[in-house]
Amino acid sequence: MNKKRFVLTRKNQKGQVAIFVALIFQVVFVFFAILINVGLLVHHKINLQQSTDLAAYYGAMKQADIMNMISHVNFQMRQAWKLLTWRYRVVGTFGFQDWSTGPQLTFPLNISLAAAPTRYDATSETNKCPAPNDVGILDVPFFCAGHNGFSDWLGTNENNCRINCASVNEARTFIDAIPTQTNPYGNGYTGGVIGSVNTALNQANSNIADLCEKLGPKSFTLLSRYIMSYGQEVREKKKMIQMLGADLSAPTDKAVDLEGGLIKKGVQKTLENNLTEANLTGKTTFEVLNGLANSECAFDGNANDGTGARSQFLTQIKLPLVEFFVHNCIGIQTSTKDFIPVSLYDGANFNKINPKLVKNLTPAQITQVENALLPTEYIVGYEKNPWCQVYYGVKAQSEPKIPFLPIAKIKLSAISFAKPFGGSMGPRHKAIWSSGSPQSDSGNTVDPNLPVRSLTAINPALSGLKQYMAVLPNFSNFVGDTKGLKDSLYVATYQDILLHRQLSASLADLNISTNKAAGGPAGIVNITKATTWPGTPNWILLSNPDDPKYDYLASNDDGTTNSYLRDLEISVLAPNQFDLTYYSIDPDYNNNYYKKLMGFAAGPLNFNESLSKIKAAAAGFGPDVKEVKMDYGFNASMSGTSKDFSVRHQMAVAAKIIKTTSHLAQGFPKIVKEALKFLPDSPSSLLTGWTFQNFSSYGTFPSVGPDTVNTMTFGKCNDLGWNHTGDADVKKQYDSPVSSNLPPTPGNCVWGGRSGYSVKIVSPSLVRRGAPVQPLGGSGTNGQPANPADDGFFTF
Repeated sequence: MNKKRFVLTRKNQKGQVAIFVALIFQVVFVFFAILINVGLLVHHKINLQQSTDLAAYYGAMKQADIMNMISHVNFQMRQAWKLLTWRYRVVGTFGFQDWSTGPQLTFPLNISLAAAPTRYDATSETNKCPAPNDVGILDVPFFCAGHNGFSDWLGTNENNCRINCASVNEARTFIDAIPTQTNPYGNGYTGGVIGSVNTALNQANSNIADLCEKLGPKSFTLLSRYIMSYGQEVREKKKMIQMLGADLSAPTDKAVDLEGGLIKKGVQKTLENNLTEANLTGKTTFEVLNGLANSECAFDGNANDGTGARSQFLTQIKLPLVEFFVHNCIGIQTSTKDFIPVSLYDGANFNKINPKLVKNLTPAQITQVENALLPTEYIVGYEKNPWCQVYYGVKAQSEPKIPFLPIAKIKLSAISFAKPFGGSMGPRHKAIWSSGSPQSDSGNTVDPNLPVRSLTAINPALSGLKQYMAVLPNFSNFVGDTKGLKDSLYVATYQDILLHRQLSASLADLNISTNKAAGGPAGIVNITKATTWPGTPNWILLSNPDDPKYDYLASNDDGTTNSYLRDLEISVLAPNQFDLTYYSIDPDYNNNYYKKLMGFAAGPLNFNESLSKIKAAAAGFGPDVKEVKMDYGFNASMSGTSKDFSVRHQMAVAAKIIKTTSHLAQGFPKIVKEALKFLPDSPSSLLTGWTFQNFSSYGTFPSVGPDTVNTMTFGKCNDLGWNHTGDADVKKQYDSPVSSNLPPTPGNCVWGGRSGYSVKIVSPSLVRRGAPVQPLGGSGTNGQPANPADDGFFTF
């Protein structure tokens, strides 16, 4: 049987392309799978890196939050020092005046009640006592409460504070040279003893009939109240900074944020919530690193006195000796020797009170006074070690499931570091901080008016009063200030207000009423003649910190109403130009930080919960609930006080005193503005950050004002709460966005700048061992960070 043969013809040449396509499809599919695979890998890698960046940013943001609170509390420590200094130098000396023609201030210059314009001639201080070596009465002031400028002084028409140049010169024979050894101050402090000490002093003083004999003890009683209450404030603020610093440098599995939440947990949630599904389900691991937990920089609250061998993140600026002189009667009835200033201390023994000041107390009472007064620590704040870098690191690894690689596993890894920047915790004591030093150690003193940090730093060639000038309380009002509260214009202006004027209303609650009396414009509170001069009862609430009404500021006797004296003290506390330069200050501390710490932000059931968790993370360091307070000026018992009193309210009170146009002596407002020109009148002065309002124009700066559109805002606020055009809108200037149902923000700028620390992503090379040498401690100081990230953190 013949088989049919296949003959290839054009008609049956079909199917070759199909075979080719079938074959080439496999190759195309492989390339397609590779393309998809690479794309997915790149996508998941980018996602992992971005998620790690966000997680590190979150950790550093929580660090910045804590640092901002430390900065503000550090500023509160300076405020306490400023008020103690003001009380000693201004309140304690406003009795040195001429009463022969009525109350007229002749020390240190004359600002009278005359109708003629008051003039100030800085080149002619005719009432300054001449003194050897150019040392005047403002250089070494003497505290005196024995005159009828104090309403409770028994000698109605007597002024036992009057001195002349002869008596000032005579005082020099009673002053010993300062010993060069370190002052043996103790660290103990029993706050509740203040009340019993005041009782002992007052009882002793009430038994003194002779006004001359009463002068020293009377002045000493009031000065002791100032010093002991200052010690109470320092103790509370020190505990707060110890707690926050210890929490900030706690191990990563213990450090918590201001709300009490574990920072590591928040970092993990931030990472996971931003991962792709493949990264999240593909066996993801992560690790975090708190840079301050490094043993080289970890904060030690117990040993942090600046004398340790190793560097620490924060170091106290502690003053070994602060001297005070009390105007005392020595009983020699001559025109030049009746009254003499004596030291608070018994010669070189700083653990003993001068016997001349406590001669009417029993030995037991003297011991009680010394135990309460002399352990006072004079700490003007903490300085931040620039060699201890604050940063937060996160590294993550993932094994995402790729569709076309079901068996092979590819590990993706990412590492990121972020750090707070742009804020300031306060000035260093010295301009230069050498690498490895436990404190700033060379260069100029940043605040040259502060007492010396070491007694050995006093020039041994100085003697007598000039030597004592180095340990008297003082502070700078602006950068480059060479006088501080030795400035006669500053002292005279405040003393003139103390003697002659009454602030007719308070801005404590910011309810500014229209007042056109005596030609005053709407929205301005007037200054009128004082009806009651200050007296020791104005500071009765300082007596016992255990009293629920305890208040560091002056008030009326019952502590429930404001007084002009309280407003004056608030103006002293308000930030000055020096403070603005060196501190990150939040104008709305209550809403931004205090409520977080106390748990109010989470509701009343969580009261104190955040504080307890932070104290636990800080190994037990921290204040008691009653020691955690709002900004100075708040008093829940005082009528008219805003419930969220903060620095913005302090600035409003200061602005009232500076801007008022109602006065008794012509030219007075001009003198006030000149004397207090370093006080800003806008909360936006506290801003340290910037923001763009239109991200298409990064290089355009404001040229018209804060309302300019499409520009970059630096140190400005554009929300309605802070925008003001004149006196009629003065209340809006100090409002908080919270009052407009907006969330609180650092600096209170809803649309504009911010205050305090911001956060940025940084290169890992800057924080690892072998980082580039940098002059972190100031000009001429080269070195590497003291707390580099461990090399093991960079391996996977």
